[in-house]
Amino acid sequence: MNTQEAKAIFFAQYYNQKVLYYPEKIGIGDCVIGGIIEMVEYEYFDDAYLLLRSLEQLTDEEKIMFSFMNGDTDDEWEEDQLISIATHHLKDFKRGLDFSINIYQYLLRIGILLPFTYLDTEQKPITLQPNQIIEMGWAKIK
Repeated sequence: MNTQEAKAIFFAQYYNQKVLYYPEKIGIGDCVIGGIIEMVEYEYFDDAYLLLRSLEQLTDEEKIMFSFMNGDTDDEWEEDQLISIATHHLKDFKRGLDFSINIYQYLLRIGILLPFTYLDTEQKPITLQPNQIIEMGWAKIK
C-alpha cells in the first residue's frame, strides 16, 4: 500500500473519536472520523492530522483502568512503570496475544498515540514510532 493509504488506515484506528483536524483548508475543529478511505480522494487529506495524547498524559482515572486491565490492584503508578508495562504489552500485541490486544485497543480508544505498522508496496512491514508519525504530520500531541 502507498503512504496515503497507510495514513487512512492509521486514521481509521481512531474511528468515531473527535481527534481529526483539517488545518487551513476548512479550518481547525473537532471532526469525528468516518469514511476514512474516501477521505484519501479529497485534497485536504494531505494536511489532515489527528490530535492525540502520549502515554505520559494518561489521567489518574485512565491509569487505574490500565492497572485493572493489567490485573493489578495498585493504582499508584509511576509514569515510567506505566510506559514500561504499555511497551511490554505492545510487544506482546505483535505476537497476537488477546490480552495485549485489549490493552492496545483501550489505549487507541482513549486517543493515545501508539506505534503503527503497515505493509509497504512490496508487502514489507513498516513500523512507525510515535515520533515518526508526528514528523510525517499524521498526528500531533495535545
